[in-house]
Amino acid sequence: MALTTFVGLRAMPVMATARRAMLRQSPVITAMRFASSNAAARAETAVHKFAWAETEMPPPSPGRGIIGRSANFDVTERQGQYERWSWLFKFLGYMNQDDQLFTDSNCVFQSCVNQSAHRGFYRALQLAPNFRGQQALLLAHVWMVHRRLALEGENGKVMQELLFDRLWEETVVRIRFMNVSELTVNKHLAEVQQLCFNALISYDRGLKDSPAAFQSTIAQHLLEDDSAAGQRIASKLVEYLKREMKNLDKLDAKYLLKGTIPWGPHVAATTSTPPLEHEDEYTIIGEQVGNWRAALDNRGKLYYWNLSTRYSVWDRPTGGDLNKGLEQQQQQE
Repeated sequence: MALTTFVGLRAMPVMATARRAMLRQSPVITAMRFASSNAAARAETAVHKFAWAETEMPPPSPGRGIIGRSANFDVTERQGQYERWSWLFKFLGYMNQDDQLFTDSNCVFQSCVNQSAHRGFYRALQLAPNFRGQQALLLAHVWMVHRRLALEGENGKVMQELLFDRLWEETVVRIRFMNVSELTVNKHLAEVQQLCFNALISYDRGLKDSPAAFQSTIAQHLLEDDSAAGQRIASKLVEYLKREMKNLDKLDAKYLLKGTIPWGPHVAATTSTPPLEHEDEYTIIGEQVGNWRAALDNRGKLYYWNLSTRYSVWDRPTGGDLNKGLEQQQQQE
C-alpha cells in the first residue's frame, strides 16, 4: 500500500461531524434504524460461522422529554411492531442504500471500537486508557481495517471514506466528553486529526520498510515509549497487529463490509505486569460491563446500553442489573 494512502483524507470540521452524528442520536430515526433493524435482518439470515462476531451500533442514549424517552425501549418486546411497519419505513425512504451504508459503516467502525475497548489490553501494553491512549489504540484497528478495504475495489473505497467519517464523528464526542469548551472542539479535532494522519503514514512506511522500523514506529506513535521496555511491549503488539492483518486478508468481503470481524485474542497481561496508575479512574468508551457497553451521545454524555435488549441507561449498571437480559439471550440461542 502506498504511503500516501491517508494523505488524501479530508479533515472533517466539527459542524460536519455534528450534522452526520445527529442521525445516530435522533430519537425517532434511531428508534427505527438501530433498535430493531439488525435483529430483523438476523431473523432472516441463516446462522453463519462468524455469527458471534456480528457487531451492532449503539442505540440512542436514554434521551430527554417524551419523544426522547419513547425511543428507548426493550427491542425484544417490540420486534413485531417493527416488522409490521417495515413497509412504511421503506416507503418513507428509510433503509435505502445510503441508509444501509451508514449503518454498515457504523458497524465496521464499532467493531474496531469494541476490540480496542478492553481494560486488560491497556494494562498489557502499559498504555494509560486516557483520551490519547484510547484514540491511539482505536486508530490502529481502524488502520488495519482501512488497509483491508483497499482490496475491495469501489465498494471498499466507499467504505474507507465512511469509516473515517465515523471515526471523526466519534472523536468529536470523545473530545466533548473531556468537558472542554464547545468553542475549542473544532481546534482540538484538527489537532487530533493531524496527529492521527502522522501516525497512519508512519505505520504504512514502517510496515513497508522493515520489521524493526514498524516496531519502532508503533513504540513511538502508539505507545509513546521508545525505551527498551517500550520496545519489548511494542514487539508483542506488532505480533498482534500482523496476525490480525493476516486474518483480515482472509476474511470474506461479505462479512467485512457488514462489520462482522472475527478479531483474535488481545495481547494479554502477565502476572508480573504492574497495574496502571489510576487505572480504575478511566472510562473506556465501548468497554463491555457485564451485559452492557459504554457509549457517548452527541453531547459527549456517557451512557450504557444493554447488549440483549438495547435499552440504555445513564448510570453504570451494578449488582443484579449487570447481567440483565443475558439469560433471556442464552435461552433464545
